[in-house]
Amino acid sequence: MVCAVSENCATTLSTDNHAGLPGEAMPPRGPTHPLSSWNDEGGTCHFCGAVGPGFNGPFYGDHDVDRLCEGCLRSGRLAELDLATCTGDAAALRKQLAEARPDLIGTELDALVQARTAELEQRTPCLITWQDFFWPAHCGDYCVFVEELGKPEIVELAREQDPTEWFCSLASDADVDVWNAIREDSARDNPSVSYDLTVYRFSCRRCQSTVLHWDCS
Repeated sequence: MVCAVSENCATTLSTDNHAGLPGEAMPPRGPTHPLSSWNDEGGTCHFCGAVGPGFNGPFYGDHDVDRLCEGCLRSGRLAELDLATCTGDAAALRKQLAEARPDLIGTELDALVQARTAELEQRTPCLITWQDFFWPAHCGDYCVFVEELGKPEIVELAREQDPTEWFCSLASDADVDVWNAIREDSARDNPSVSYDLTVYRFSCRRCQSTVLHWDCS
């Protein structure tokens, strides 16, 4: 299932100065949270050898790394072993940047796509999902993961719109059957409870549009 967005990308972008990380809303703290690999128990960081809390992965690539402290993740040390926490939708990002920044020549565009993709894939905590997916891009940058959604959160986000129609209009390949399978309880109130179908909410870092993705076991 691919991601969908609530609005079209903006036609212009500001300069490349932007604060934070695509996944700065991650990880939801707590070892029992179903979407985070964060572990409060002590473990040894593969890179610096520090013993303490950290991320258990998965880390994708040809090297085996079992634990990474947050400092080494944020500093981009996964790049030393060509490892990644996720896969960004670089094709969509490149298309958005090319449309919004026609002043960028080929090498400049390539460099910006590579820089933002490295920031996402090697400095952003992984998101635990049922299936592999491409981390969404919007307005020429990778989105921030916000939260898992249950029906109460979707009703809230839909505001005066019909929540089923709102969800199906934003979530690709979604229909009434998918809607019926979404958890009835609040994901915010019960973050440690996992279901066979999960709805993920992302947000555009520039226009704050909602970006939805769903998958199932």
